[in-house]
Amino acid sequence: MHIVLYNVFCHSKADIFIRHLKQNGKKMKGKLWRKQKIIIFRQRIFIGKRLDINVAMKRLIAVHIFMLLCSAGQASHIMGGDFTYTLIGSVPQQQKKVYKISLNYYRNCDTSAAQFQPYYDLYICYDSSNANYKRAYAQISLDKISTQPIVPPILDTTCYYNNNWCVEKTYYEATVTLSEDTTWHLFLSDGARNVSINNLIQPDSTGIFFYTVIPAGISNSTPQFSNSPTPFICNLDTMQLSNLAFDSDGDSLVYKIVQPYGYIGLNNLMTYQDINFNLYYLFPLPTVIYGPGYSYTSPFGAGGLCSINSQTGLLTISSPNQGLYVLAIEVEEYRNGTLLSRTRRDMQVVVAACSYNTAPQLTSPVVLNYQIDEGDSICFPLTFTDAENNMINISATGNLFGTALTNPPAQFVVNPTPNNNTAQFCWKTICGQAAPFPYMFTVESTDNGCPSKTNTYVFSIRVKTIPHNQLPSINLSMYPDTPTCTGTAFQFNASTQFAGNNPTYQWYINGQALSNNYPNYTTNQLNNGDSVSVQLISNSICVIDSSAISNTQVATVLQPTVASFITSTVSVSSINVLQQFTNQSVGNTYNFWNFGDSTQSAEINPQHVYENSGVYLVQLVTVSDDGCRDTTEAPVDIKTTMSFFYALLIYT
Repeated sequence: MHIVLYNVFCHSKADIFIRHLKQNGKKMKGKLWRKQKIIIFRQRIFIGKRLDINVAMKRLIAVHIFMLLCSAGQASHIMGGDFTYTLIGSVPQQQKKVYKISLNYYRNCDTSAAQFQPYYDLYICYDSSNANYKRAYAQISLDKISTQPIVPPILDTTCYYNNNWCVEKTYYEATVTLSEDTTWHLFLSDGARNVSINNLIQPDSTGIFFYTVIPAGISNSTPQFSNSPTPFICNLDTMQLSNLAFDSDGDSLVYKIVQPYGYIGLNNLMTYQDINFNLYYLFPLPTVIYGPGYSYTSPFGAGGLCSINSQTGLLTISSPNQGLYVLAIEVEEYRNGTLLSRTRRDMQVVVAACSYNTAPQLTSPVVLNYQIDEGDSICFPLTFTDAENNMINISATGNLFGTALTNPPAQFVVNPTPNNNTAQFCWKTICGQAAPFPYMFTVESTDNGCPSKTNTYVFSIRVKTIPHNQLPSINLSMYPDTPTCTGTAFQFNASTQFAGNNPTYQWYINGQALSNNYPNYTTNQLNNGDSVSVQLISNSICVIDSSAISNTQVATVLQPTVASFITSTVSVSSINVLQQFTNQSVGNTYNFWNFGDSTQSAEINPQHVYENSGVYLVQLVTVSDDGCRDTTEAPVDIKTTMSFFYALLIYT
């Protein structure tokens, strides 16, 4: 087989092509320049009509990639990122699966920094007969979806980070459909990193790679990181940073520190074409080159610290010196003991000189690891203190708090009172939520000191399985559960066991079904002796019978009373005139009158004299033998009749 080997200097067909572009005055830069080259190349192919269409397309793909590899990296002030995929659908008739490809990209966004591109080329390849080379399959566009600032954890604007750092996150996304019987390798590259990075050789010429694998014959999504990889720390200070990732498939995750992907120029990336113009990539992908005294296990050099908890992803770091330092975290994903994929996070750590401030501490609970049975509940308070008495912001992140991954989810409630520094975690599990690996979530406590300090705690809850031969049950409570007057609202609450995460409820009043599919019901329309019950249809996987009927609650509604009265005036002038009030109430045993002029009466049909004109609001309260009350009121207008006298004077 004839092999054409291309190295970093991009000679042969790529060089001929570039000369053709220059002769035609196409002097462009970056992405636009590469795309214009492809357009011209496409024109040469089809206008010349000398190449077979298949060969032409293969050459087109090859040249496009060569242009990518040969173009000089433009400084983009990269601060890191993470690259993942999510299985979002399938095409069974074609034996294909649909994936969403995601890139979270971070950069230094000060005024001198280059912008991220509107899209990046994502390359897809698969295994070949040579284990060191992957054969090119397709190139798609990973498009920019959104951009947002990442605010350093500083609240005081006089602090170092706020005055000196601007960090921006850009999210890219694409959708691709791939055969499910093939192992796919996905990667993209960009260059270059920040020129001020301390621990790399030629950082401003060192690019970045993002890479992941989709295994053949398995439905899988990569773990998703829960936070942004742009840490800021103080020199001579030890800090713990969360890299907790969540896996929607429930796979086992192992965390480790690895050497970041990258290259100096293009010296480590090689491709070749066979005689049929099939393009191949050299694997494994290149990695960055650390400077003397630094390594991926010692990214901060002598006197520094960098270690990770392999089960929680909690990274512990410290640096004796200020500066910018690059490191990478890899998450290995295992299912039934088999490694499926790797997800790598590339990050840049900013180390600055800071004034002294102690991070807030968790004082209770002292236990971070728990174990319960599925169907049990767990609830505990969290309390934090701060040595400098700074205000503390408390937050929690985890797959326990969203119904997409955990249903029913856990609840994390922070006390809103300033300086209270407490929170509450509660989770009521159901049958079917047992898992071979612990559920994990992180809690961060961040103060508003200068500089702001954060402590991160990783909690784990192991949910054990129970025998799956349970019977669902439902118990109905009523409030109030004592005799109640007409019109009072009754509240009914159903508590269940083994109801599942999406049960169905059917309510009944006197045996008549209601259209209410909730575990509670409220009404003020019940009559004396009305009976209420509810039926549960469980969707738990642990039950042997899905249906359960609750106990019956009977409402006792007391005899009502209805207050009503009329009044009459016996004179046109109503001042100092006797007013008659006639009680027309029903069910009243006791009557209480308020005439609106600070006088009252307990008579059934009282009389009253108003001494001044005006409008008075008269109120009648009636009470039945059972103590039920009713109130009515009406205005009474008291008028004055004016008299005019005329005198006739006769003068003589």
